[in-house]
Amino acid sequence: MKRNIISVLFFFFFSLSLYAQNSNPTKLQLGPTMMVTSTNITFEHNYGSGLNDYLFTTGFSGGIQAEYHLSGKNYLGAELLYSMQGQDHTSWKTTSADTTVLFLRKIDLNYFKMPIYYKRVYSSKSGLANFYYNAGIYVGVLQYASSRYIRRGLETTFYDAMTEKNKYADQITQPETFEELFRPIDIGLSLGWGMQYRIAPKVLFLLESRIEVGLTDINDKDWRFPHRSLGYRRSINSLVGLKLSTLFDL
Repeated sequence: MKRNIISVLFFFFFSLSLYAQNSNPTKLQLGPTMMVTSTNITFEHNYGSGLNDYLFTTGFSGGIQAEYHLSGKNYLGAELLYSMQGQDHTSWKTTSADTTVLFLRKIDLNYFKMPIYYKRVYSSKSGLANFYYNAGIYVGVLQYASSRYIRRGLETTFYDAMTEKNKYADQITQPETFEELFRPIDIGLSLGWGMQYRIAPKVLFLLESRIEVGLTDINDKDWRFPHRSLGYRRSINSLVGLKLSTLFDL
């Protein structure tokens, strides 16, 4: 299933480039892009534990970006990215000065991701930086998932970490792979605001701040255990990031 979806994403991106080239070569821009992010998984109560003390979690995305000039100040864009996301947690608070008694958890989720967006340039002065905004949706295909657990300074297993102090312990087993815990597809919204500057006749540099918010629950249906007091709450991906891109006129 993942291979089919990835093939569709590549085909869409290739079709956009081919269509733009056949229509008007000067309207298509293509180039590399990268983004440094702070990622988050909210609410992450899928194991019946209150792991809701969030730590700052860094992430990174990189890939290629294409934009097609529709007319005037309007553009259609698409990106094909490899996105490293996740969430770090700490819990089981204590008054002890010894921090090794804390429970730490690190979730890593890597996706092939395609944002598709509409872009509007709202200033276009020659020789100056021009500002723009964009909005669209993204589709992510999960490629890799892992979870690490540290208790009292020592790494422990998923099963031991999730069954201690958990009334759903009799329903939890050790997964063969951590990909089993999460759904293979993530869909969400993408919003961005940035500035672009033409550094050469056919080269455009872009600096953009971006927000992505998931719309779908990333927890697999077999791993949706409710929190002890709050009940089940779905988990969604989100991130804020700073993105750098260089686009070349084709």
